[in-house]
Amino acid sequence: MSNRNYDVTSLGELLIDFTENGTSAQGNPIMEANPGGAPCNVLAMLERLGKKTAFIGKVGKDMFGNQLKAAVEEVGIDTRALIMDEEVHTTLAFVHTYPDGDRDFSFYRNPGADMMLTKDEVPDDLIRDSRIFHFGTLSSTHEGVREATRHAIKVAKEAGCIITFDPNLRPPLWKSLEDARVEIEYGLTKCDVLKISDNEVEFLFDTTDYKTKIAAEVKDFDPRAYMDITEVLRSDAFSQYGVAAACQAVEESGVIGTLPPERVAVYFGSGIGGIRTFTEEHNKLLARGPKRGSPYFIPMLIANMAAGMIAIRFNCRGAAMPSVTACASGTNAIGEAMRAIRHGYADAVITGGSEAAITECGVAGFINMQALSTSEDPNAACLPFDKRRGGFVIGEGGAALVLEEYEHAVKRGAKIYGEVCGYGATCDAFHITAPRPDGSAGARAIQLALQEAGHQAGERVYINAHGTGTPMNDSLETQVVKLALGEEEAKKAYMSSTKSMTGHMLGAAGAIEALACLKARRSTRRWTWFSPTPWALAATTPALPSGR
Repeated sequence: MSNRNYDVTSLGELLIDFTENGTSAQGNPIMEANPGGAPCNVLAMLERLGKKTAFIGKVGKDMFGNQLKAAVEEVGIDTRALIMDEEVHTTLAFVHTYPDGDRDFSFYRNPGADMMLTKDEVPDDLIRDSRIFHFGTLSSTHEGVREATRHAIKVAKEAGCIITFDPNLRPPLWKSLEDARVEIEYGLTKCDVLKISDNEVEFLFDTTDYKTKIAAEVKDFDPRAYMDITEVLRSDAFSQYGVAAACQAVEESGVIGTLPPERVAVYFGSGIGGIRTFTEEHNKLLARGPKRGSPYFIPMLIANMAAGMIAIRFNCRGAAMPSVTACASGTNAIGEAMRAIRHGYADAVITGGSEAAITECGVAGFINMQALSTSEDPNAACLPFDKRRGGFVIGEGGAALVLEEYEHAVKRGAKIYGEVCGYGATCDAFHITAPRPDGSAGARAIQLALQEAGHQAGERVYINAHGTGTPMNDSLETQVVKLALGEEEAKKAYMSSTKSMTGHMLGAAGAIEALACLKARRSTRRWTWFSPTPWALAATTPALPSGR
């Protein structure tokens, strides 16, 4: 990169900061118009250090835009990629500085010229001619400029530029703080160098006061690959995960269009639902009062919304049923979907589960239940059936399968991964969190599934265990399997827990574990497969159209 003409090129906002500068004779604060915008501030300092820089952005063709262009050029920054918009005014910010040095911003940007930059206006050649590309999140607050920013990042990546990132969190400029979190997390996955403040670290999730430091988060997920921006803004992350998984499963299955919409149902589980939305809206209520709450708060929160959004997406006019049974939600959804097809209520069902509970409130709740591992070593944080086990790692995400009436699937040539043959569901009727000590209810669920599946003595069995890595679960689950299969048959069974790889995805656990079983199958010989979760178990044999 030594032969490139620019040391650093940045993309982002360029605006006027009105800062307090004394008091008028009438006692009013005097506001001084100063050039502002974090990306250009970085370039201005680099110019003073003798580096050659360039800026990509947009200002209004007005008095403030002219002032900014002149100021940028005065310090030596190349402005050939600075666009003067004749239709939209330059963004303005009014800044109040507190005695401790902290600042409060009021923005006039609806719209502002900086947010109107488009992908087509990004000069790819300039980026390729730069050693370093710098960006922040304020060029990602709205769809058009977000697309431009991501395009620029892609060009920079392909050109081998060093990428630097400044989250530059400014809450008033975001429609939703969850959107801000998504874009900051996206930037974290793309940058080589990170400039971040303490408040931004805390915003992402400060674990200082948490015993648990590790979670199995979904990284580099962009819901806009599966949903339009309006849907994204009106949905919780758990629904977004569910829709994304369903889109992949449906595309691979090819089932939509082969059946009347009335014969396609959705059975989709979530243990908690929109806890991220609840947390965000509660914080907003405390900070700004009841009038600032979102009118979509309740629809985003309720646990049936993933099923509803999937049904809307694919015009499924059969039943749209949520399964809300804690860790068993995904498994129950699959089992009940099988029954719906078997009893003639539907010919195909989009099923599975999703969860997005990695929030301050969610994690604190599980910590106080003494369910989460406190290990700070990822390799030792989740150890199912290990004597060193000390709890699970909370996970998130979604998984979906398409269940279809067998003859219909065969007739249309569907790719079949397996057959759901049996399902058992029981309740301990004992305690709200602890299982019945004798394991009888769990064993009966296994036996019911085996019976319905037509399991024959001597057939090999693989059990994808609930296997949370908590002392209580693992010991009792072992007891349950022995009670269900008999001591000798239990010793012959294969058993593992995929939670050691995915974390505990709560309401999505049963769905992702069912997929793990299907994907891991190696032999064509008959096996019986189990994916048990508390109070429920699904059994499958080789031979479920596609899932993700």
